[in-house]
Amino acid sequence: MIQKGVPPDSITYNALMDGYCLTGKMDRALEVLNTMRSNEIWPDCYSYNILINGYCKRQELDKAISLLRQMSAQGLKPESRKLEEARNIFDKLALRGLQPIVITHNIMIKGLCQEGLFEEAKELFSKMETSICLPDDVTYNTIIRGSLLNKRYEEAAVLIENMRARKFSEDASTTSMVLDLLSKEEQDPSVLAFCQWFLE
Repeated sequence: MIQKGVPPDSITYNALMDGYCLTGKMDRALEVLNTMRSNEIWPDCYSYNILINGYCKRQELDKAISLLRQMSAQGLKPESRKLEEARNIFDKLALRGLQPIVITHNIMIKGLCQEGLFEEAKELFSKMETSICLPDDVTYNTIIRGSLLNKRYEEAAVLIENMRARKFSEDASTTSMVLDLLSKEEQDPSVLAFCQWFLE
């Protein structure tokens, strides 16, 4: 295609990556991803999902998690099936006696909240609080936003108090969400009470 003056598009690159993954040539597949970026054709969810699936099948858990982290940093949302594979990665890490790092937990908690699985996100957060892998400011802000999305204002307030006690603070996204709640639902007494408490 390139020799004929026709530049590859994302569909072409994705098909090429898929072919390499199916034949177990993960290094070549990753090269294609990097070539996409260098040609300013930005990988989409499908691009990442192809590679994540390939790494999961080969039990290369660290590389799969790294790609999930890259997706999250770019604001891309993993497919539900890939989120399930990520959970399996967590289980396999535990079976091997390995402790997932904070950023890996953060990716999982964010993914669970995005999928509407807030109770599971809370459960993972609670496990962090009693492990050697303690929540950081990103973890707190993520679970707080999940609480607000699920109208769990009292829980959000408790989380904020705990976060502040650990010398962490609300990030711009959390503050923006609170202000948005105030403007949209100011007639709801519970929302108004929470927002007033937050802004004190």
